[in-house]
Amino acid sequence: MDITLKPNIVFDYGNVLIQWDPHALYGPYFRDKEKEGYFLTKICNPQWNQKIDRGESFEDCIEERVKAFPEWEEPIRMYKSQWLDMCPGVIPGMEEMICSLKKDGRKIYGLSNFSLETFPNALERFPILCEINQYLLSGEVGYIKPQIEIFLIFLKRFNLKPEECIFIDDTKTNVDTAKMLGMDGVVFNSRKIKR
Repeated sequence: MDITLKPNIVFDYGNVLIQWDPHALYGPYFRDKEKEGYFLTKICNPQWNQKIDRGESFEDCIEERVKAFPEWEEPIRMYKSQWLDMCPGVIPGMEEMICSLKKDGRKIYGLSNFSLETFPNALERFPILCEINQYLLSGEVGYIKPQIEIFLIFLKRFNLKPEECIFIDDTKTNVDTAKMLGMDGVVFNSRKIKR
C-alpha cells in the first residue's frame, strides 16, 4: 500500500519506529529460557506493563511486583532501572522513511502506548522520535490502544479527519480500531507495510 496517498501519517512507536523487546534485557540476564519465559509471562508480563502505559506510577507498579514476588526483586527492579536496554535500536529504514515523508509534505504524527516516565529517556536516545512533533501517548490520557477512547482523543486534539489519516502499527487489533473509526490502517511487520 502506498502510504503517501493520505496527508497524515500516524505512527506507533514500539516495533514500528524503535525496537521494543524485553528479551533483549532479560535473555542475557537470566541465561535460562525457562526462567526468562516465566518472568515475562507471569511476573513482569504485558498485562502488568499496560498499567504503566496507562499512566500508573512506574515505582508503584515495581513495588507491587516486588511485594508479590520478593524472590524476583532484582530483575523486577531492572524493568525500570534498565528500561532502555529493552529498546535495542531504531527499526532499520524508518528514519529514512520519516524524512522522505516530511519532504513530500506529509504531516507525521505519533500515537503510542508509552509511559510518560520513560518517554523522555527514549527521546534522548532515539532522535527519530524528535522528528514527530505532534503525538499522543497513552500515559498522558489513561487509555491504551486498542481502546477507542485514545483514538478519539488523538483525532480531536489535532483536529484530524479520520479519512485523511493512515495509521501504522505492529498490532492488528490496534489497526482494527483505527479502521473502525474511518482511518486507513496498515500492519507493520519487519520493515514491510501490509494490509
